[in-house]
Amino acid sequence: GFVNYECSIIIPTYKNSDYLNECLTSVLNSVGDLSCEILVGIDGCMSTLEWVKNKTFDERIKFFYFVKNNIIYIIICFNI
Repeated sequence: GFVNYECSIIIPTYKNSDYLNECLTSVLNSVGDLSCEILVGIDGCMSTLEWVKNKTFDERIKFFYFVKNNIIYIIICFNI
């Protein structure tokens, strides 16, 4: 069902899978028990998409893949 989060964190990413795991771990550690969602937009980068497909993530982390470079605007619209 629908989850009402206290906050949403948007992280755009492109060709930086070397740092993505560290970033997500840091965000999760920072939010602690706060009810939040972490929306990660992958900006047309197949190597990052493949990296994500081979990992398991916290259920609060949601990934979106876009062919064009317009992540921030689309993710915000999905969640209004």
